[in-house]
Amino acid sequence: MKIKLFFALFFSVYSNSDELVIFDGATLFSRDESVARKITGIGVSNGGFGIVLKSWAKWDTLSGTAESEFYQNFTDIEQEFENVIPKELIKRQKDEARAIRNEAGKIVPPLLAAVLNGNIPVSQIIHRLNGTNQKIAKTLEPTNLNQIMQVRKRVLALVKQCKDSGKRVLVLSGLHPEVCKQKREELFSDFGDDIIPGLDYDLNQLIHERGSDPKNCTFIGTRPRQTYPKSCGLQIINHQDGNPQLTINELKRRNFLQYKAAASSPQAASSSSASHT
Repeated sequence: MKIKLFFALFFSVYSNSDELVIFDGATLFSRDESVARKITGIGVSNGGFGIVLKSWAKWDTLSGTAESEFYQNFTDIEQEFENVIPKELIKRQKDEARAIRNEAGKIVPPLLAAVLNGNIPVSQIIHRLNGTNQKIAKTLEPTNLNQIMQVRKRVLALVKQCKDSGKRVLVLSGLHPEVCKQKREELFSDFGDDIIPGLDYDLNQLIHERGSDPKNCTFIGTRPRQTYPKSCGLQIINHQDGNPQLTINELKRRNFLQYKAAASSPQAASSSSASHT
């Protein structure tokens, strides 16, 4: 009986040895609008950039959204900076499957993607934006962005619980490399290279570098952010920012939140539970 149990456990662990749980940064980080408004001096409510720009609230029904105007401004000046935008990034943004998108699923202009990815300093292009967009672009400066982007503590707990359970975890931060470095030091000191900076990454390459296979990987992210992972063949957990309990339930169903070993005493169990709430 013990031999059978040993082999059952062995093959269970072996068969799942290359499982990878991938968290999208847009589920993990949110934008503190009060900080953003102080930096820009613009009183815009219920809007913001999120990881790659969320939908800004409309200023009025005639002018359209601030986001659309911001995007268009970057598109209008893109030709002036085409020599410094990585050619592969321009190509990527023309690919429906792989394009970098905002939280609403809209494809980000290549020049803006290059700034967000850390390829081009925002200081290099800000003078070419119109007055209002110059104010908005201040939020893209790494020092300001680090203040604006705040971690969702409940999702952070899920990330760490998955890792503590023995699962291999990868975080696609979606953050400017300088901001990602600071967040890594503050929050993910034990993650090493498993928290990915920037936006312009090759998902298949990241997976294969970790000895895994896309079909054994699970992506956790909101529906508009699932196009690229789906094209790579990943399993999907549809995360809802307003209801993270659905994600928790699904992670439990897939045994991603089980811990390596049971607590040895009621006191230890209580301590373990408290450390993961």
